Amino acid sequence: MLIDEDVALGMSTGRARRSACRCHVSHLSTVFEGRHVEGLEKATGYYKGDYSLPERRLTGYITKLNRPKYETAGTITIDSTFGDVERKVQVELTGDDYHLAVVAHDNSKMVRVEGDVHIKSKSAQLLNPKNFGVIDIEDLL
Repeated sequence: MLIDEDVALGMSTGRARRSACRCHVSHLSTVFEGRHVEGLEKATGYYKGDYSLPERRLTGYITKLNRPKYETAGTITIDSTFGDVERKVQVELTGDDYHLAVVAHDNSKMVRVEGDVHIKSKSAQLLNPKNFGVIDIEDLL
């Protein structure tokens, strides 16, 4: 029985492979107090591939542009790297920044943008984008 904001976590498994071990677990149950739930939710999201990285700076090349007809804002996709993992990150940009992104894409220029990265198992999106700009070769030297 759950009381207030406590959470019950259960796990049931069948027989383990004989080569791994000779054991049988029929049922395992643990109750966590409400004060631990937030940390558990974050850990669960991370291991499921659904988590956020706050205040990150992305750099990379634009691989896709998408803007509805007659709109000034649009979504770009940037190839960027987090640690050792390459990700295609979607970024929604407003009018002037989107136009700058189109020019950068047309000229094969690298771009940068800052914000909070929301990563899911098969996608990534930059939330609250700011400081979008084109990286000139002189900036890299």
